[in-house]
Amino acid sequence: MGIIGRIRDGEYGLLLVLFVFSVFIVAGSYMLYLDYQTYLTDEEMDTWESTNGTVTATEVRTVHISGKGSHYEYYPDIQYSYVVDGEVHYDKRTAPIDGYYETYDGADSCLARYPVGGNITVYYDPDDSSESVLDQDNFDASEVLWAVLPLTIGMLGLMYFLHQFR
Repeated sequence: MGIIGRIRDGEYGLLLVLFVFSVFIVAGSYMLYLDYQTYLTDEEMDTWESTNGTVTATEVRTVHISGKGSHYEYYPDIQYSYVVDGEVHYDKRTAPIDGYYETYDGADSCLARYPVGGNITVYYDPDDSSESVLDQDNFDASEVLWAVLPLTIGMLGLMYFLHQFR
C-alpha cells in the first residue's frame, strides 16, 4: 500500500495533521517576526532628522510577474535630492520597504503628491545621512492580523487535535 493509501486509512493521519498545523504556526510566527521588524524600523525612523528636498523625477515602473498567478505590479518611483551639512544626496524611494500598487492609476495617484521640482520634507538617518525616506510611517498594524490569523489557526488546531488524543 502506498503512502496516500496509508494516510487515507489513518496510519499517517496524526503526522499529517501535526505537520499542517505546524506549518500554520511557523508561517504565522515568521510573519509576526517580519511585522515586528517593520515596527522597530518605524520606531527608529521617528528619531530621524528632517530637511527640505526637491523632487527631481517621477515615474511609474511596471513589472510583469509571470507564472500561474501572472499579474502586473506598479511601483511609484520618486527620485529626489536633499542637502545635509553641505553635502548633496540623491535617493529613490518613498519608504524603507518599497510597496507596489495593483493598478497603474494607484501608483500614478501616489506620484501626484510629488510633482517634479516640488519641495518635499526628507527624513534622514542622522548617523548615515545617505539613508532617507519621504514617509516615516511604514508600519501598518492591520498587517499584524495576517500574521496572527495562521498562528491562531495553527495553535487552535493543534490544541484541538492534542485534546482528542488525551
